Amino acid sequence: MPTAVVCEDDDDIRRLVVAALRAHGYDVREAGTVADGLDEVAAGRVDGVVTDVALPDGSGVTVCHAAHAAGAHVVVMTAAADAALLDEVASCCSATVLAKPFTLAQLLAAVGPA
Repeated sequence: MPTAVVCEDDDDIRRLVVAALRAHGYDVREAGTVADGLDEVAAGRVDGVVTDVALPDGSGVTVCHAAHAAGAHVVVMTAAADAALLDEVASCCSATVLAKPFTLAQLLAAVGPA
């Protein structure tokens, strides 16, 4: 079973993303901060990471870098329209950028099959 980390500080969004991934065959670990996200990525095998950009203790881009270095597929969720930031995320981490709000179908397409 593939493993994913969901790093999102909004509890409602995190619960929805976690439930969707679990329903589609992922073992999911949760984080609400950059520090927790980095801990989860470092804790063991991770196939994918879904992270928000704006987190209470920093930028989710930090989580992107760690996840990419660990060989995980990265999906970045954002409501930001900062083109430079989105370009950085897409290029440095080979991440898929998912604009909020998004549909379940868009999330699953970005994450890929389990």
